[in-house]
Amino acid sequence: MNEITLRGTHYEMGRQFGDLLRKRGKTFEGLGDESVRVTDRLARQVEGFIPDLLDEIRGIADGGGYDEEILRFHALTLGIIPFCTVIAISGRYTADGRTLFGRNYDASPEFADFTLYKTYPDRGLSHIGCCYGMLVGREGGVNEAGLAIAVTGVQGHYSDTPGLWDHIPVRAVLEQCKTVDEAAELLRALPHLWTKNFLVADARGGICVVEAAQQNVAVACPSDGFGAIANHFVSPQMTGYCNREKIPSNSQRRWANARHWFEAGTHQRDKPDLRGLKRLLCDTERGIRSELDDHFATVWSWVSALGDRQFELADRLPEPNGYRVFEF
Repeated sequence: MNEITLRGTHYEMGRQFGDLLRKRGKTFEGLGDESVRVTDRLARQVEGFIPDLLDEIRGIADGGGYDEEILRFHALTLGIIPFCTVIAISGRYTADGRTLFGRNYDASPEFADFTLYKTYPDRGLSHIGCCYGMLVGREGGVNEAGLAIAVTGVQGHYSDTPGLWDHIPVRAVLEQCKTVDEAAELLRALPHLWTKNFLVADARGGICVVEAAQQNVAVACPSDGFGAIANHFVSPQMTGYCNREKIPSNSQRRWANARHWFEAGTHQRDKPDLRGLKRLLCDTERGIRSELDDHFATVWSWVSALGDRQFELADRLPEPNGYRVFEF
């Protein structure tokens, strides 16, 4: 695991990161004419929603001596499909009254070398989060307002309509949103590339699931205090956008195990807490940890009680005692 702290204006943070990439010898392939046109069109489309991130990309280009157009293409439209599980429980149902949020990141071992970012923008909310080689993006995290978000990949049916890869909406929500309602509004407005699930929760107990495809976006705010996402769509209006032949074999089971854990906890005297949530994230048979084969396993995991400026992170196949506290 790498650790990076970024501070200042978005352009200044970009210059810091660009200089780091240059020192590490990072290079980027050039673009064809069609890629340039698509990237320009997309940047104009989202400029009103993520102007700060576009400034950060410009800073990376200047700091590392890269072509800005190439960086926009790589930052906005390229990524991987994270086969993960995320769960949130409202404070109404937890032992200490705080909303709990947990995320397992499932992928092949080559993606285990991720980066932990602590980000303190001059304009926007400070946050902590993780990603794998995504430049300005994040694949999950917690901000200073007590809002958490994470994304999971879904195999879908695609068109050539331009859109953002999943890590850009996550970063935008972390910096701009304090509540799930604000996050849902932003996620509805952004153009999406590929198909994915977002789970958002806030310190007030709000939870929402956002299922997004290029063709449609569906938002559900559960009334029972529980939210979970895996690698398939659940809402009837979105299941047709999912390529069911490519759903990981344990996706439905992970989602069902999370639901069963929550329902069992609501009928017990000892309500869910962080320790119990870690056990769920670390259990392969009755929980949501993945160990399908050498090419598909949980490679990092984090949990948070929302309202604290911290989360607990396991930077490998998670075990209950393998989490470390990171503050921001």
